[in-house]
Amino acid sequence: MSATFKHEGSALRIMAVVVKLAAGTLRHEWIPSLCLSLSLAAVLCPLLLVLGLKHGTVTTLRNRLTRNPANLELRPVASDPLDPARLAELRALPGVSFVVPTTRVLGSAATLRFDTASTGTDLMPTGPGDPMLSTYGCAFPQEGEIVLSHTASAKLGKVRAGERVLVEVSRFKGRIEKATTELRVAGILPAEATGLTLSYVPLPFQERVEQYKDGLAVPELGWAGDLPLAIPEYDGIIVLTKTPLPAHLVSRLCLETGFATARELRGGYQGDVPGMDQSELPGRLLCHNADGPQGMGALAAARNVLRGQNALVHPWNEPCKVTLAPASEAGKMIGSLSVLMGTQDQEAWANRGAEANLPDVWVTAALLEGEAWLETTWKEHTIRLPVQLRHDAAISRANDFRTSAALTGVLRLLHQRALVWDASSRAILLGRRAHSGFRLYARSLEDVEPVRLLLQRQGIECRSESTQIARISSLDHDLSLVFGLISVFGMGGAGASLALSLYGAVERRRRDYGMLRTMGMRCGWLLLLPMLEALTLATLAFALGLGGFYGLAGVINHLFAEQSAAAEVFCRLPAAMLLCAYSATCVLAAVASLGAAFRLTTVSPADAIKPF
Repeated sequence: MSATFKHEGSALRIMAVVVKLAAGTLRHEWIPSLCLSLSLAAVLCPLLLVLGLKHGTVTTLRNRLTRNPANLELRPVASDPLDPARLAELRALPGVSFVVPTTRVLGSAATLRFDTASTGTDLMPTGPGDPMLSTYGCAFPQEGEIVLSHTASAKLGKVRAGERVLVEVSRFKGRIEKATTELRVAGILPAEATGLTLSYVPLPFQERVEQYKDGLAVPELGWAGDLPLAIPEYDGIIVLTKTPLPAHLVSRLCLETGFATARELRGGYQGDVPGMDQSELPGRLLCHNADGPQGMGALAAARNVLRGQNALVHPWNEPCKVTLAPASEAGKMIGSLSVLMGTQDQEAWANRGAEANLPDVWVTAALLEGEAWLETTWKEHTIRLPVQLRHDAAISRANDFRTSAALTGVLRLLHQRALVWDASSRAILLGRRAHSGFRLYARSLEDVEPVRLLLQRQGIECRSESTQIARISSLDHDLSLVFGLISVFGMGGAGASLALSLYGAVERRRRDYGMLRTMGMRCGWLLLLPMLEALTLATLAFALGLGGFYGLAGVINHLFAEQSAAAEVFCRLPAAMLLCAYSATCVLAAVASLGAAFRLTTVSPADAIKPF
C-alpha cells in the first residue's frame, strides 16, 4: 500500500511539473500566446452575441405571449351542447389547464351601474384556476362578487375593488322586464389583460342570468318569472277513421304535421283504443318520425287536415322502459310504459303547473292501486316522480303500463335534456339546459396546437393563436440554424488556427522536448503539454470574448430599451448556456491539440542532441 501512495505522489509531482512547464512556456512566449487568445476571442465574441440575441429575442417574444393568457385560450368556432360528461372529458385532456362552460351569447349580456354611470357588459364565467385572473394576480369572484375589466371599470367612473355595483338584466315578454342585484367588486384586471368591456362572475350567477332571459323565475335572486314547465313532444300520431284515408290525404297529413312516415296498423297493435268499439273504426294509420318529435302544433295541424273525415287523432310515443316502486310494497316492477288512448286518458294532470292530482298510470288488476314512484332513465338523464296506480281491465300483463299522452310526451324530453319533479306544483320541470360552449386554456404555448388537434379529432373546431406561436418556433429554428452555420465556420477556423499554432510550437521546441525525454519524462506526460496550453489559451480567449459580449449586449439592450417592457432584454445568456459555451470551447481546444500531441509521440531523447 505504501508503494501505491509513493507512486501516486510521484505522479502528482510529475503532473505539477507538467503544469509549471506549460505555464512557463506560455509566460515565456506571452506575446504569441496573447495574440492567439485575442484571435480566438474575436471569434467567440460574435458567436456569443448571436447566441445571446437568439436566446434573448425568442425568450422575450415567448414571454410576451405567455404573459397574455389569451394566447393560451382555445375558442370553439360553433356552439355545441356541452353536458357534464363531455365537460369532464375536456378537463381530462392532456395539456389542458382550465375549462369552464359558457352559456349562450344572448344570455350573457347585462348592464352595470355605479352611481350615475352605466355601461353594457358581457358576463364571462370563471372559477379557481382561471389563467385570465391568476396571471394578473386578481382574486377569483365568489358568490355575490364580480371582477371587472379595466375598460368596464373606466366606463363606470374608476370603480375600485371592494365597492358594489348594480347588475341589471333585461328580457322581453311582450314588454321589457328588468331585474337587478348588487355584486361586490372582487378585483379589477389591468389594461393589458383585455381591452373589452367584460365582467367575470361565478358560473352559477351567469346561469341564473340566462334562466331569467329565458322567461323563467330565479328564486335565489328574487327575480320573478314562469315555471320551466316541460312541454310534451310526440314521436307520432295515430289516426282512427271509419274508412281508410286516400293516399293524397295521407301525403298531406305527413307534410303538414312533420311526421314523414305513415303506415297502417293491424288489429291487436298497442295503439288500440280500449273501451271503444274497434269495428266502427277500421281505418288505423300511424304517422311518425324515428328521431324528429313534434309538439302540440302537429296535432292541431292533423286535425285541420282531417276536418270532415270523422277521424280521431291521438298523440303517440314509443314505449319506454320504466321502474315502478309502489309506496305500500317493498319490491319494484320493471315494465314498458306506453300511451293509453280512450276516455280514461282525459285526466286532470297535463303538466300545466299547480296540478291537483298526481299523474295516473294504469296497470293490470293483479297489482295494487295507490301511490308509487316511477323512475326512468335515458343515457345520463334520470327522473323520479310519484304517480297514482289505477286498474285497467284491458291490461293483462304485469309489465304492461299505460299512461296519458301528456306524461309520455314529457318523458320523451329526457332524450334532449334533464327533467326534475317539482312537488309543490306537481309538475315536471325542465332541468338545466346544456351549456353552449366553453372557455378552455392550454397549460403552455407548446400545448396549444396539440390540444387544438385533439379537439379537432373529437369534432370540435377551435380558434387559437397557433399561427403566432408557430412563427416564434420558426424564428427560433431559423436563428438556431444561422447560429449553427456561423459556429461551424467560425469555430472551425479558430480551431484550425489553434491546431496549427500548437503544432508549430512543438516543432520549435522539439530539442526542449527531447531534453525532457533524456531526463526521463515519459512520452505520455509530454502529451499533456499541448493540451494544457490549449485549454489555458481557450480559457483566456473565452474570458476576453465574454467581456466583449457583455459590453456589446449592454449597448444593444440600451438601444432597444424603449421597445422593451420592464425586465425585458433582447440580448442575454443564462448561466447554463455560458457553461455549455465554455465547455464547447474547451472541447474544441482539446481536439485542436491532438495534432501537436501526435507530433510529440515522435520525439525521442536523441532529439536533444540532434542538429536541426
